Amino acid sequence: MTTSLVALALFLSSARAADPADEAEEAAAFQLALTHLSGPLAPLAPEIVARADSENNVFALTVDAMDAIQWLVALHEGRDWKKQVKAARAAPVVGDDTYANLLDGVCSDPAVRVDIRWGFCAAVWHSMTTGGIADWRLHAILSRTAGAYGDPEVAFAGAVMARELNPHDADSAYQLVNYALYAHRMPEAAAATVAAMGLRVDEDVVVRVATALVQQAQTPVALEVVARALVLRPESGRLLMTRGTLLVESGDAAAAIVAFGLAEEHGYAGADLYLAWGNALVTLDRPAEAREEFRKAVAIDPAATVPEGMVGGPERHPPPPGSDVP
Repeated sequence: MTTSLVALALFLSSARAADPADEAEEAAAFQLALTHLSGPLAPLAPEIVARADSENNVFALTVDAMDAIQWLVALHEGRDWKKQVKAARAAPVVGDDTYANLLDGVCSDPAVRVDIRWGFCAAVWHSMTTGGIADWRLHAILSRTAGAYGDPEVAFAGAVMARELNPHDADSAYQLVNYALYAHRMPEAAAATVAAMGLRVDEDVVVRVATALVQQAQTPVALEVVARALVLRPESGRLLMTRGTLLVESGDAAAAIVAFGLAEEHGYAGADLYLAWGNALVTLDRPAEAREEFRKAVAIDPAATVPEGMVGGPERHPPPPGSDVP
């Protein structure tokens, strides 16, 4: 543990041991912690003292948390990740929310600048984790704070640990999906989405992951993710609509039209459905049918963009030779 983390642990252990009403004892513990701060923290000592209020709230404390952050990423990437998870599962979890509430207070105070919150959050989390406190919520909180700060790799690694420690919680499962997307880890995002759907199907997330996969030229994987979701939600018009658009993207317009028809049958009726349907029919050289779908789209959304000449009066054909019809 670094000098900064020793100081932090010293203060936290002293403050927890003290009577909450005994401000003098808490203040003494805080001043003792300050005497141990060195290196990058030394110039910050005046600010730290200034930020300490009458209750000695150290949640705004700035610390050098790089060791904690690097440890987490190295742990996720290294061989000891599963070993750490196994040890953490065997460690005590405080039932009265003491540690989760402490870390949430450290990390989530909007009055404190996010870089300060992020540094202090990582240091407190590291102190608790290496001390054998294995509450999955600590990792979830760390992950959210890293995301707010703009550190996708740590946000992802913290979400992985939270998911590992609490495999039956749907919110943790989808937090991992979100931070896998944030870190541009598409294989992990796809796998995490499939796993999360076993707990709860979140159609918004499934569609967002499928869209992101297409943007990364991984349409077959996107189709597989949506197919898994449809096994669980076979009557979802939105998922059927998404499957249709993916099939168009993959070059199978005929199958896409079947999916669009099923989406409509199951209550999906957005302008985007009829636009995609019409475009698929154009691809199959079926302009009369396409025109009808484009008309439906424009009826729902007059601003919908359709191919030129596809909306207007009924389709007209040239008269046969010799006819008197103008």
